[in-house]
Amino acid sequence: MHRAVDETHEVITATTVTSASVNEANLMAPLLNAHKRTMGKMARVCVADSKYGTIGNYLACYDMKVKGHFESIEKAHRGHGVRKGILPKESFIYRRQSDSFICPEGEELKRRNFNKNRQQFEYMASMKTCGKCHLLDQCTRSKTGRSLKRHLRQNELDIMLEHAGSKQSQKDIRKRQHLMERSFARGSRYGFKRARWRRLWRVKIQELLTATVQNILVYVRYAKDRRSRAAAGLRISTTSASVSWYRRNLMRLRSQLNHAPMLVERACVMELKTAR
Repeated sequence: MHRAVDETHEVITATTVTSASVNEANLMAPLLNAHKRTMGKMARVCVADSKYGTIGNYLACYDMKVKGHFESIEKAHRGHGVRKGILPKESFIYRRQSDSFICPEGEELKRRNFNKNRQQFEYMASMKTCGKCHLLDQCTRSKTGRSLKRHLRQNELDIMLEHAGSKQSQKDIRKRQHLMERSFARGSRYGFKRARWRRLWRVKIQELLTATVQNILVYVRYAKDRRSRAAAGLRISTTSASVSWYRRNLMRLRSQLNHAPMLVERACVMELKTAR
């Protein structure tokens, strides 16, 4: 299950359910578009974990004019596994005039191939050159020498990576951990962790019902805050109309829950009594 959650009031603006075989990195653009359909406008900032940090998602955010505040997969995996102890790409200098990279020892990596599927150019140095270098063990473990990749839209990608590495991005990523965990934790009260029916389309219905109840809780809490602030003497109007609207929608939702989990129905009844 994947959700898009509003930062200010924690309203669930989009949700989707997929099988485990689906790569969750491919769901960012559909969730952003679903958020736009719900809210009537595109999000300004998209915050996610590093699993979404693919080149495709960065460029998709660039095309949508959305700031992507999520760490790249490449950076998250840097220094782990086979890349442990290997010089990162940032140690090499790109020369636009010659369209080549210069390694820390001053040797040139020239453009060799182009991968149509990934839209990337490959830059390589010959093994004859790399074999004489004293940094070989720190540079590559390949028998053909060090190679680097540069995307066809690298300029746009660099802009997005700059946003992703900003202080505001790091702050948003830390905030997201608590915000999303809180959303899923609240959903567990209404059967979020356990599918009550077989088949994916039925689980989607359950998730939509759960998200609907959570959003209603947000609206009711917001109405309570408005009433309490109005009682304190602040100039706030239309609270009674808002509460009436919430009551009607709670009753309408409860009438549609004949096949929904008992926990969801119980939550609707509980919140209806609270709103009175």
